[in-house]
Amino acid sequence: MRAAWIALVFFGLAACAPRVAVEPIPAGARVAVAAPIVPRSDAELLAGVLPQAPAQISPEERTTLGRSLLEEASKRPQSWIGPGAVAGCAENVLAHLQGRSSAVRFWQEVGKCTNADFVLVPFVLFWEERIGGEWGVERPAHVILDLFLVETNSGAVRRFYFDEEQRGLAENLFLAATFARRQGRWLSAQELARDGFVQGLRALGL
Repeated sequence: MRAAWIALVFFGLAACAPRVAVEPIPAGARVAVAAPIVPRSDAELLAGVLPQAPAQISPEERTTLGRSLLEEASKRPQSWIGPGAVAGCAENVLAHLQGRSSAVRFWQEVGKCTNADFVLVPFVLFWEERIGGEWGVERPAHVILDLFLVETNSGAVRRFYFDEEQRGLAENLFLAATFARRQGRWLSAQELARDGFVQGLRALGL
């Protein structure tokens, strides 16, 4: 009983924490979605530092991850342009610029090529699958993502950083609401990443 009371108090404190509001992206905006990127050089980064080693994620997992992001994005009121169109424009822009630009300018040019107002660029910085099943694990999933929203005209960048290694309720009572929402399940890396996408899209104003 005492443990349950403490959990409720902690949850209440977390729920009352102030949230920074961002200006919503207009419903009529066109947003291009890039395929998930595993960065291998500093030149690819829009912010932050390069991981010591590339994320260990297979091409198939990256494809599934990109599909999940587009599915979640498509639930928003903006118009969405898929990774296929973005990839074609990225190749053309890369050939034209020949590396003589910043990452921000590169994505601005991709935005112009796709006729998009914004470009959503996801980076996979760390990827570790759970060992075990939904109801018991030897090792939980751990995912680190960086989501960037680049405005085509101005080059303004919004960023959402997601880093979660799933923990049980007993390890962190602040996560009581998240624990309940996930029904006590241990998520796969894909499920954890999708949860990060939902949070990130909201945080970016989408």
